[in-house]
Amino acid sequence: MVLCYHGTSADNLQSILENGLLIDKPKVWEVSHNAIYCWTKYYVDKEYSEDEDEESIEEILIQAAVNNSYCTLAKAKDCRAVVVVFNVDESELEVDDSCPNMESANCIYRNVQLNEIVKILISQDLSLVRGSFISLMNDKLYYNHQFTEFEKDVATIFNNSCFIVDDILEWKEVELLCLT
Repeated sequence: MVLCYHGTSADNLQSILENGLLIDKPKVWEVSHNAIYCWTKYYVDKEYSEDEDEESIEEILIQAAVNNSYCTLAKAKDCRAVVVVFNVDESELEVDDSCPNMESANCIYRNVQLNEIVKILISQDLSLVRGSFISLMNDKLYYNHQFTEFEKDVATIFNNSCFIVDDILEWKEVELLCLT
């Protein structure tokens, strides 16, 4: 079994708590397959030194998933980052071939069941800094959403600032009693 880390927004949390991760949900990237995209130790092995300890590996994988959540947070109604940690058999994982520069990520071509979810982390409300997520997604070739002129103006303000979302992130774990 392999631990996998998937990032999204709290807009999807209720569905995840009721159904697990579903492959047939609307996609943030227009090139996405019907798959669940995730980060695993495969990413760490390809991108980092081989002597990372278990705690460092978890931090790296959470950060990779959080970075993906920023894509959904740019258009989220509930602007809290969510990281879903789940277990799957390593043989089910595929290398992400959906677009260039994603060769270090993985995907699984089936729904992730509730009983496979190990942990869910949720951030505080980040709606006050949503412009920073828009700035990251603005003009991305494969991004599946359009922004208003006002949103683009706000994104420019964040582009011109030294603000780093990761500096303010706080996490709590979602109670998983309903998953057992």
